[in-house]
Amino acid sequence: MKTVSISNTCIVGVGSAFGDDQLGWQVLELLQAQQPQYHYVKCDVPSRELLPILRDFTQVVIIDALHTADIEHDKHQIGTIFHWQGIEAIRHAPVSLSSHGLDVVNTVLLAAQLGWQPPKLYFYGIEIDISTCHPAALHSPLTPAVSNAIAALIEELNALLQTL
Repeated sequence: MKTVSISNTCIVGVGSAFGDDQLGWQVLELLQAQQPQYHYVKCDVPSRELLPILRDFTQVVIIDALHTADIEHDKHQIGTIFHWQGIEAIRHAPVSLSSHGLDVVNTVLLAAQLGWQPPKLYFYGIEIDISTCHPAALHSPLTPAVSNAIAALIEELNALLQTL
């Protein structure tokens, strides 16, 4: 059995420089400042950047901005925190909208089909205001509800990292 160490843990922030979609990158930077011992990757094209991470690391934590309102019957408030653990949970996650081409959920499912799923996989996100994610919002601040949710998400992620 392979011994797991923090060197086998990669934390991935998925995002872009547009509006609330910066969430994954901002959370990644805050977490890295607190716990620099892990591998950190800023990702904007999951299909290209996330696949090798899923193949090569034993433990992967993915952080992304989520927009579920168009896919689910129930709308979630902006700032709602979501998390799923493992391929099966992610497979049933109601999230398939993304501004990143092949989105995170489908990239994870592709990795599983290729046999590249890490033994431990976690997916965290916050519901965002999708209307802020456009070129005119380049480097604009996060909306208040998303910004306010970051502290709680960081707390959850720190708790998770203590258990890995």
